[in-house]
Amino acid sequence: MSAVALPREQTRVWAEMGEQPEVLGRALAANEPLLDRLRTLAPLRIRLIGHGSSGHAARFGAAVVEARLGVPCDVVPAPDLGGGSALYGGGDLVLALSQSGRTPSVLSAARRAVAAGAHVVALTNDPDSPLAASAHGSLSCHAGEEVAVPATKTFLAQAALLLALAAGTGVASRALAPIAAALEARPAGVPGGPLRPGMVVGSRSAAPIAAEVALKFAEIAGHAVLGVDAAEALHGPVAAGDGPLLALAARPDLNLDLLRAHRDVVQPALPLDGSGDADADALVLAVIGQIMALDLALACGRDPDSPPHLSKVTRSA
Repeated sequence: MSAVALPREQTRVWAEMGEQPEVLGRALAANEPLLDRLRTLAPLRIRLIGHGSSGHAARFGAAVVEARLGVPCDVVPAPDLGGGSALYGGGDLVLALSQSGRTPSVLSAARRAVAAGAHVVALTNDPDSPLAASAHGSLSCHAGEEVAVPATKTFLAQAALLLALAAGTGVASRALAPIAAALEARPAGVPGGPLRPGMVVGSRSAAPIAAEVALKFAEIAGHAVLGVDAAEALHGPVAAGDGPLLALAARPDLNLDLLRAHRDVVQPALPLDGSGDADADALVLAVIGQIMALDLALACGRDPDSPPHLSKVTRSA
């Protein structure tokens, strides 16, 4: 690591992280009418589409929606590998996630879902995007322009809106105060310097959050690290690497206890003792992970706003 760390305040990504409590409150309030209507649809199945950070938000959404609403819910892989319109049906609610609303593969999959008779809702930061125009309705992140390449406030808005769909706006809004406290506290990971984790693990709805935080370490800090479910880590990944495990969990977890028998585990504390809801706490843990990735990037003298080889809109098949 470089001995000279750049100030957070000189980075765009830190400014955008700091906007997250306001963005969350705005997104939840503005989208409540459509969320109410979606809760009355009673679909036979809910399918989500997304890549990258939007894919991680989709996985979080699938976990909380199925657990809380009891509706079969899954994420279409890659995002619709090989299945085309056959992956969707007339009884489906399809949630298509793309922060820009312009990811070609997500847009194509959403159009195929519409053609198959599914009810398609876009979840994007651009209500005038092609994805929003192709869908029957659109949930907006209301995040304003996100300039830094790594998604922070748009990811959080997507995940929070999916939690609000599953559990109500009141539950999702419980994350606001702990998130604001986390940004004020600026956790630095471990004493003695920023954390360079050997793996990021999460339990329950925090498992996809672990994957997102691992992506932030890669994008922001240039540190490639695996992000997996804590139970899955015990089935092989625990043997890889030699750094401490960054554990994202809001509640005691047997799998984390088992991992501690093999590896050093760092588990960040939740500000204000958390939100009182494990799924809302997962959103708080996402923000803590973002900050920890930024701390590592700045200690390394890396520009966190413009990672090499990446752009804001990613073209993929």
